[in-house]
Amino acid sequence: MHILIHRKYGLKLLLLLILSFTGHTHTLAQDKIKRDSITRILKSQPSFSVYKDNYLITGTTLDEKPSNTNSDIKMQISVKQRMSNSVMPFKSYLYLTYTQKSFWKVYQHSSPFAETIFNPGIGLGKFIFKDGQQIGVGTLQLEHESNGTDSIFSRSWNSVSVSYLALISEKISLIGKCWIPFSLYDNKDLIDYIGYGELTLDWEIVKNKFEISTLIRKGAQLDWKGSIQTNIYYNPLKNSNQYLYLQLFNGYAENLINYNKLTNMIRIGICIRPNNRIFKH
Repeated sequence: MHILIHRKYGLKLLLLLILSFTGHTHTLAQDKIKRDSITRILKSQPSFSVYKDNYLITGTTLDEKPSNTNSDIKMQISVKQRMSNSVMPFKSYLYLTYTQKSFWKVYQHSSPFAETIFNPGIGLGKFIFKDGQQIGVGTLQLEHESNGTDSIFSRSWNSVSVSYLALISEKISLIGKCWIPFSLYDNKDLIDYIGYGELTLDWEIVKNKFEISTLIRKGAQLDWKGSIQTNIYYNPLKNSNQYLYLQLFNGYAENLINYNKLTNMIRIGICIRPNNRIFKH
């Protein structure tokens, strides 16, 4: 029931955001990057950079009274190494990624780590243009994800994915990602909970200051399995990519070890994000 309500309002939020900015797409031209500027931008950016959000947050469940057993710290480290600027076939660039996510039961006796998830990847990225100006970024990626444990607690899967970041307006971007999973030896029904893709809507309400994003996954079965994660970012500083961060998660597969367990969590903390829109991918 909780996930049904959360999804209902999550989908309404997506629709509201899209409709709210339908009449403002004329400002997109001011935010596009010309084709001949991309190489210069790539060369000016560090080859080693932030990939996904890097954060340290703490919180508890929304389903019951907070306690030391249902509260934790969640942390993520995510980096990207660009191996080339624009020398690959089709003027693409090669990159490596690594993301590590941990769930730390810091409020329990001895403060054990419940799970750490390892997610290395390799991919090709390509800037997409229309009339000489950038309208998005496409990627082809090979990824592995596992929790590095053995016996009955082992969880792992691999995927080949295609994704596209579309710059809808000056303040809104939409990322669609779909994958073909393989090697689901330890969790053959994982796709029933994460599906074959995800959709992320990002709304930068105040540039470099206040931002909201929503990530939605739908499981492969005809039921309500899946997840919605809503992220709210506020930057209290000038010229910084450090944000105060609120994360709401409702659904399945927040972690791998209990991917088939419904969770409803709220956490708050700090987050470091990419400071260039075209590299938030």
